[in-house]
Amino acid sequence: MLGIAAGTGAAAILFRLRGVLPPFILAIAMVYILSPAVDLLERKGFRRTGAILGIYAVIAVILALVFARLLPALLGELTGLGEAVPGLARDLTGFLERVERGYARTELPEALRQAVDDTVSALEAQVQRLTRSAVDSLLGLFSGLLLAVIAPVVAFYLLRDLEHIKSAVNRALPRESKGQWWAFLDELDAVLGGFIRGQVTIAVIVGALSTLALVLLGVRFAVILGLTAGVFELVPYFGPVLGAMPAVALALLESPVLALKVILAFVLIQQVESVVLAPKIMGDRVGLHPLAVIVAVLAGGQLFGFLGIILAVPGAATVKVVARSLWRLAARAKQGGSQGGV
Repeated sequence: MLGIAAGTGAAAILFRLRGVLPPFILAIAMVYILSPAVDLLERKGFRRTGAILGIYAVIAVILALVFARLLPALLGELTGLGEAVPGLARDLTGFLERVERGYARTELPEALRQAVDDTVSALEAQVQRLTRSAVDSLLGLFSGLLLAVIAPVVAFYLLRDLEHIKSAVNRALPRESKGQWWAFLDELDAVLGGFIRGQVTIAVIVGALSTLALVLLGVRFAVILGLTAGVFELVPYFGPVLGAMPAVALALLESPVLALKVILAFVLIQQVESVVLAPKIMGDRVGLHPLAVIVAVLAGGQLFGFLGIILAVPGAATVKVVARSLWRLAARAKQGGSQGGV
C-alpha cells in the first residue's frame, strides 16, 4: 500500500509540474542515447568528463554542418509557407466545396446520410483538436527554446555523475532487498533505453527518407514536411499516418497524380520501417500489446497533449515493469508466508 501511495503521489506531482518537464525529459533521453558511446570511450581510456565533452563537440559539429545545409532551405520554406498559406487555404476551401457538392448530389437514404454527416463532423472535430494540440506543442517548443538549452547541461551532469548516482541509490536501498530492487531497475533501464534509442534512430531515418522522397517528387516545402514526418514517427501506430497527411494534402492541392505518388512513397517508407528497421533496431523492446499501446497513446494525449502522446509508450512500459515487479514481490511474500506457516 505504501508503494502504491508513493507512486500515486509522484504521478500527481509530475502532472502538476508537466509544464517544466520537457527539458528534463529531453535530458534523460540524451543520457540514454549517449551513455553507450560515453561508456565505450571510458573503457578505451578516456576520462569520463573528457569523453562527454568530446561527444558533445562531435554532435555540435555535425549539427552545425547539417544546419548549414538545411537551415537556409528550412528558413526559405518557412517564409514561402507563410506567404502561401492564404492561397493554400483558398485551394483547400475550393477542394472541400467540390467534394461537398459531389456528396450532396449522391443519392443516399436519409438515415445513412445523417450517419455519414455525424461521423464526418466527429472526425473533423477530432482532427481539429489534434491539430491544435500539435501546433500548440510546436509553438511551445519554439517559444521555450531557451528553456530547452537546459537539457544538454542537465544531461552532461547526469552522464558525468551516473556512477555516483547509482552508488547513492545503492546506499539508499534496503540491504535485505537490494537484489530485487536492482533487478527491477535494470529491467526498467533496459526497456526504456532500448525503446528511446531505437525510436529516435527510426524517427531520424524515416524523416531523412521522407525528406529525400518529397524532394525527388518535387513537393513544395519538402524539408518541413519531411521533418514533420520524422517527428510524428515518434507516435506509435498513428504517427506514420499523421506524418504523411500534410504532405499528401499539399500534393493533392497541386494534382491528384502527385498526391498518389506521395502516398506510394510514404507507403514504401513505412514498409521499410516496419519490415526492416523496426525488427532490426527495436525488436520487442517494450513487450506491450497493441491494444495497450493504443489506450496509452489516447490517454497520454488526453492528459498531456502532444508530449503525452510521445511519452505514452515508455510510460506504459514503466507501469508494466513496476506492476510485474510488485507481482513478483507479492508472490515471493506469499510463498514465504506459506513456508513459514508450514
